Amino acid sequence: MGLRVARNLMSGGYLDVFELSAEFSMAEFSMPVSWIGKNLVDLNVRERFHINIIGIKQGENVTVDLDPSEPLPDNCSIIAIGKNKDLNASREELR
Repeated sequence: MGLRVARNLMSGGYLDVFELSAEFSMAEFSMPVSWIGKNLVDLNVRERFHINIIGIKQGENVTVDLDPSEPLPDNCSIIAIGKNKDLNASREELR
């Protein structure tokens, strides 16, 4: 648990990070303002960042059965999974 907290603090820009292996992690981050009202198809996250959006979180509610053509709500955080190097590389643009 101490290592997880340390990684979260060092990962700046993420609300939470869960390391799945030495190569892959799952991260929660605030939705970028530029994403408000856009859908996952238009955002093309997989091609642009090489990460996958696996859910959204609104308060304590998590939704994982996303319709990629539905606009993302403006009061949510995004849950993504990917290679650590890709998550870290995308961090600046996702702020």
